[in-house]
Amino acid sequence: MKKFVSAIAIVLLFASLSFAVTPVKLSLWKGLDVPQDDTLRGIEVGLGSYTPDMTGFIFDLLMNKTDDAAGVQMALITITTNMKGLQWGFINVSNQEISGVQLGLLNKADKINGLQFGFINLANDLYGVQIGLINYIGSQTLPYNLPFTIILNFKF
Repeated sequence: MKKFVSAIAIVLLFASLSFAVTPVKLSLWKGLDVPQDDTLRGIEVGLGSYTPDMTGFIFDLLMNKTDDAAGVQMALITITTNMKGLQWGFINVSNQEISGVQLGLLNKADKINGLQFGFINLANDLYGVQIGLINYIGSQTLPYNLPFTIILNFKF
């Protein structure tokens, strides 16, 4: 069984080298990945990585960073510029916009359309729901909208 799984992994690895985009990527850290491609259309697994353009699934043990992502991004620390999908880690950061869900202890987004679910949720602009102990929306102003709430916060 181990030989069969190893053979499949090798076939997938070499098959991915012949495509214009990468269906399977293995990475130890930025610059230490096979194949070294900036565009992923499939699955990436590793310790840490930086993949500028991702559509698919990334699972890194420590950290991963993307510029434009669509799909699922999982690691202890996930960082993206624009995301459509799910960010799932202890710390999730979206520097511009996320359309989807952030699940983690600390979730931070400049603009989010969707759900933040975690211990601390921070957003400059929100169209959706925050569920957590500490929730903050920077664009909320007093006296009618509270920028900071406990347990539940929303803006539509």
